[in-house]
Amino acid sequence: MEQNQYLQYNQTNTFAAASMFCGTLSILTCCTGVLTIPAGALGIIFAILSKRLNAPMHPASKAGIRLSCIGIVLGIITLSYTIYMIQTDPEYQKLYFEILQQYSQYY
Repeated sequence: MEQNQYLQYNQTNTFAAASMFCGTLSILTCCTGVLTIPAGALGIIFAILSKRLNAPMHPASKAGIRLSCIGIVLGIITLSYTIYMIQTDPEYQKLYFEILQQYSQYY
């Protein structure tokens, strides 16, 4: 039984590798706020797809889930902070009204 489990873990699992890649990408792009949440969601989906019937989850899939969850949380924090700063910063509001004035002049 142990040898069978060892072989299952050492098989190349493309979904597990994709899950780790997407999880890493979601953490690396957490400051941009653009790809963080979709990459994290894809990482979780790929980890779920990598699980085979009656087999334990691949260790790379577990790591991919952890990385994706961390990336999603960081993305939500960054997005929330950005929205908060946009709503409360008077400099941004002044810039926003200047952009609206320029836009209304052109159109």
